[in-house]
Amino acid sequence: MFAPSAGPGRAVPLRFSGAGTGQPKTAGQGEDLDRLILKLLAVGLTDRAVARQLNLSRRTVQRHVATLMTRLGARTRLRAGVQGIRQGWL
Repeated sequence: MFAPSAGPGRAVPLRFSGAGTGQPKTAGQGEDLDRLILKLLAVGLTDRAVARQLNLSRRTVQRHVATLMTRLGARTRLRAGVQGIRQGWL
C-alpha cells in the first residue's frame, strides 16, 4: 500500500501507528491489531502484504483473519469488511 510522495511517479509505503515496530502484542492491543488488519484487508491487501506491513508472520495474519471472520459472522473477506463497517470497526 502506497501513498503519493512529493515527486512525480514516486510512492512511499504507508505507515500505520505501531505497525512494523517488531514489538510483541500486549493485552489491550489485540483489538487495535484486529481493526488494523481489517482495515488493510478492506483496501485489498493480501495476508502476505498485511504480514509484511505489520511485521508479523503470514500465519499469524491468517489466524487473525479467521478469528475476525468468525466474530463478524462473515464467510468471505469482503463480507468481513462490510460487517466491520456496519459494526463501527472501520
